[in-house]
Amino acid sequence: MKASRFRTSRKVVSAKLIHFNELARLKDLQAEERKGPPPTIQTLFFAGGKRATPAPKVEISAVEGAREQALWRVEVRATAGLSTHLPGLSVGTVTRPARLTSADAAGPVGLDGYRPKSQDLHFMPEYEKPKLPSRRWPMIREFGGVFPPDERQVLTDTSYPWLAIGKINTSDGTSGSAALVGRRHILTAKHMRPTTSISKGSWWIKFIPHSFDGSEPFGSSYVSDTRYYSATDPQHDYMVCRLFDPLGDRLGFFGSQEYIDRWNGLGVWASVGYPGDFQSGLRPAVQVPTIIEGRNTNGGGQALETEADLWYGASGGPFWAWFDIGAGNRTPRIVGVVMGEYDVTPKDDDNSLSGGADMVHLIDWARANWP
Repeated sequence: MKASRFRTSRKVVSAKLIHFNELARLKDLQAEERKGPPPTIQTLFFAGGKRATPAPKVEISAVEGAREQALWRVEVRATAGLSTHLPGLSVGTVTRPARLTSADAAGPVGLDGYRPKSQDLHFMPEYEKPKLPSRRWPMIREFGGVFPPDERQVLTDTSYPWLAIGKINTSDGTSGSAALVGRRHILTAKHMRPTTSISKGSWWIKFIPHSFDGSEPFGSSYVSDTRYYSATDPQHDYMVCRLFDPLGDRLGFFGSQEYIDRWNGLGVWASVGYPGDFQSGLRPAVQVPTIIEGRNTNGGGQALETEADLWYGASGGPFWAWFDIGAGNRTPRIVGVVMGEYDVTPKDDDNSLSGGADMVHLIDWARANWP
């Protein structure tokens, strides 16, 4: 790996936040290169001792009783004792860069996203009403919870950038949300690390873009490496993960942006994730537009307050908006990831996000050092 380095993000700061009413007037973009539907692929991994051999055997059988479509059961049997996950390689911290404040003449820092020519672009998402009501669990302090009326919908849109958001599962048996922020990079909450498995010396994290009812419509990838800051405050609850596979090359990825106070109260933000109280965490929940009410800073980190409807499983999911970077170019930028509950306003019991310039620089580090 090349020596760790930060690149300046200043060259892309001249971006204008696009308000929600402007988005409604914009025309969606069509893919420049049309491709046929991708083949259905389900990749399996086996891990074990260096002398072990999987010797897989595949059995296919029809599932009886299906009314609307044919169903098949594909069973892959391998040597006993093997793991069916791809273990991660490294976990570590990154030194926080020198603080560049929003008061600098150049303004807040930001990075652009990327849309492949093969992907349509929708400024507003396609969605449907949930078929099952949200499950009402007792209030737990880590989340402010759902604020009636529940405004979450089932995200069905698979255009850019909506398909670049997905679900993560970990070796600790936990699940959360994440988004592509580079060709082989995802951004999620730092507290989604499988700390128990890491302490035992073997861990894994799996990212599934637009996971839907347990399916993997756009494939998946395991995480090879994770990096984050050593800070333990709520303003720095995020991490970048390197994927074994460059999913961002064909799906696209988000940019990122430092949040500023003049955006407080604007209904421009989109929230997507997999909260466990919504469709059992099996379908992506989208809420748009939603509002960020304020922020609390610690150096280059930010805790952002929101009354968006969030719950466990939404952790790591992005809050983002569209930005105009000139010449008719518009890019989606993430300002924070779902963290939990942190009162920017005392005794307000709102949900909260982690973001800030340090988040932008961490993504910049990942793009520079993990090509």
